Amino acid sequence: MRLTDRTDYALRVLMFLAASQRRYTVREMAEAFRVSANHLTKAVQQLQRLGWVATTPGRGGGVQLAVELDQLRVGDVVRAIEPDLNIVECFRAEGDCPFDGSCRLSSVVREARTAFISTLDRVTLLDLIDRQEAKLTRIVVLPDRADGRTA
Repeated sequence: MRLTDRTDYALRVLMFLAASQRRYTVREMAEAFRVSANHLTKAVQQLQRLGWVATTPGRGGGVQLAVELDQLRVGDVVRAIEPDLNIVECFRAEGDCPFDGSCRLSSVVREARTAFISTLDRVTLLDLIDRQEAKLTRIVVLPDRADGRTA
């Protein structure tokens, strides 16, 4: 199973905002993560619609966390952002597998997917950044801000 870039970016944004406890622009985060600002914007917009981040437009604006660290589970993020967790054709309503009904693969893959999501459901945003704050903020070097604040 592979998560989409949007889910990866959404998790990066949440972890970084949680670790830094500050507001950053999408451009700043995109530069720091070395990813496309356009793609990162789409992930941030989805996080905003879900109520997990808040955005402030204009000079001095940016993105900040809008959820308690111990309330957001990684599994919630993956389920909300991933467009399709139906990792084999027989899981899809429009699937057309010739083995449908006579194959045990679907039950094995379903069990694996359930275990994957169950593992992610045990981990909160706080768990991801606990004791990692200093490391995350050292790894991601943000450029100095035009307004005089350092990143």
